[in-house]
Amino acid sequence: MKQKRSKTPLQSILGMAPWNVWKGYGSFLFFDFGRKRRIDKDTVAGQFVLEISMAHWVIQQGRKEVAHSESPDNKIIRSAKQFEGKRLLEITLRKHHCPKRTLYSARFTFEDHWHLDVYMYETGKHDDMFAVLSASTLTTYDYTGELNTRRRPKQSSRRTVDPRRVNVR
Repeated sequence: MKQKRSKTPLQSILGMAPWNVWKGYGSFLFFDFGRKRRIDKDTVAGQFVLEISMAHWVIQQGRKEVAHSESPDNKIIRSAKQFEGKRLLEITLRKHHCPKRTLYSARFTFEDHWHLDVYMYETGKHDDMFAVLSASTLTTYDYTGELNTRRRPKQSSRRTVDPRRVNVR
């Protein structure tokens, strides 16, 4: 009998719509998907959280750029909220061959022709462009183009707590 493999957090968010999208520290973006789960007495997060972190990113509606990682905070906040309630239709991982190196990026395609393009910084340092977190696992896409899924240590929390988080009463 074949053992059924469980979905990775990245596979799990396909077809879901984020119910909360927010700007964290700097240009970090967070997308809450799935059931709400309590983080502490005042804060909830999605069953799955997409975290865009150490990367340039661009939000587009159709072919029009709406915001990018260097936009003013109010523009980023307003633009990010446009993803709420729109199903994630596709995730495309891309490889770009440049004269002296290879660069990686990802495209998240949502309903109504909304896109989030994520590009690695050109610093050469190794980091993750994005992560999808669940209570027990973490899937990352890094600067080497590797997609890695591993168990999350119980004491670890990559989540940046923001006072503007949704509160459950």
